Amino acid sequence: MRLIKRISGLCFATCMMAAALPAFGGQQAAPAPEQPPQPAAHAPKPSTLDERVKRLARALDLTDAQQVEVKKVLVQRQQEMLRLRTDPSLTGSQRVEQFRMLQDATVEHIRAILTDEQKKKYDPLAARKAQQANQPNVEDWIKPSPPN
Repeated sequence: MRLIKRISGLCFATCMMAAALPAFGGQQAAPAPEQPPQPAAHAPKPSTLDERVKRLARALDLTDAQQVEVKKVLVQRQQEMLRLRTDPSLTGSQRVEQFRMLQDATVEHIRAILTDEQKKKYDPLAARKAQQANQPNVEDWIKPSPPN
């Protein structure tokens, strides 16, 4: 379950970082020439779709047919994420909302592939739901505070 939460968290963080790039003019700053390049030994290696499918297969005990279907869903998600990242017509907030909707749709597509027993183990959006439940909403912010 922790692996699934971690995967979901990484996906969300990736989406948020991708959404922020256009806010800076879509250009990446070049590293300062005086500074030597930092070794990538500590940076996590980006996982491939096959590695993600294998992790899900181990965590959820997926059949070979389920793994093929999950990979199709993840490939489609990856293509849609690329389209969203490069769409100049979207504002930053629209892009973030589209990424969230894409993540939700991906989870639902994967859940449709799973058995009832596997669905019990797979809820990558639980962390986001719990976080949203603990955050005050606008009405809570505008309530007058009690006098001291």
